[in-house]
Amino acid sequence: MAMDETQSARFAAIKRMYSTTDVADYTPYPIDWLPMFTPIEGAMWGSIRSYGGLPFWPQFPIGPYFADFADPIKKLVIECDGAKFHQDKERDRQRDSFMAADGWTVFRISGADCMRVLPSPAELQEDEDWELDGKATDTIRRWYLKTSDGLISSIAERFYGAKPQFREIGDLSTEDLINEVIANRMAA
Repeated sequence: MAMDETQSARFAAIKRMYSTTDVADYTPYPIDWLPMFTPIEGAMWGSIRSYGGLPFWPQFPIGPYFADFADPIKKLVIECDGAKFHQDKERDRQRDSFMAADGWTVFRISGADCMRVLPSPAELQEDEDWELDGKATDTIRRWYLKTSDGLISSIAERFYGAKPQFREIGDLSTEDLINEVIANRMAA
């Protein structure tokens, strides 16, 4: 999809801003990014912010591309794949390959998963009547595997040492779920 002049000017301004900002010394949170986000990017930004302090920068330039969200220190990228802008899977593979060749780890998540809201494992476990039965186990797995919160939680736990969202119970292992999320979301 070709960019119009307004989009092109916006991305040029973003690239200039990043060229003069030492992202290691600043945080992206004081900037009001919401007006430039798509709805799915806005949902992902909410997930990122819910972990307070994850240094993901929106629309971060990497070579000729702009990553939806990137941590330039740990070289992590999150791409939100909305149906409208990600119809060309080959182009996405080229982007992923370019970034990977430069040492970036790219995670992809569908727009539907960005927008999906489910009770978190922590919320489930706070419920006095909560028991780890088959339904609860499935709900926890689904939260990790099918929501932007689950992806961000997995990234925070794996790469930033965040506390896991649930305690390990029986056969349900936090580490196994994180490994599954990372493997499923990592771009090939």
